Amino acid sequence: MCCLIYAMAYWSVRSPHWLVHRTGYYSDAGKGLCVYGHAISQGDFGVPMLAPLPATMQGAAAIFLWPAAQVELVYWYLTIPQGSVANLSG
Repeated sequence: MCCLIYAMAYWSVRSPHWLVHRTGYYSDAGKGLCVYGHAISQGDFGVPMLAPLPATMQGAAAIFLWPAAQVELVYWYLTIPQGSVANLSG
């Protein structure tokens, strides 16, 4: 039951983009853009001073949900590994 609640908490912060999946790319001659790496980081909601409570909650969620973010990163590295050619069409 605890795992289900934890998974729902992770989904609830990923859905409104409190935490986002970011992909880095590099250019390889002849191939185009290739995947450099993946990251799960806090979304950009603007200046934290203008919204201190949401910024604090977002930071706390990033710390508390760090293990779930690592599981998601494993998923991304398995499905789109480093060095694969980037498909930016969709």
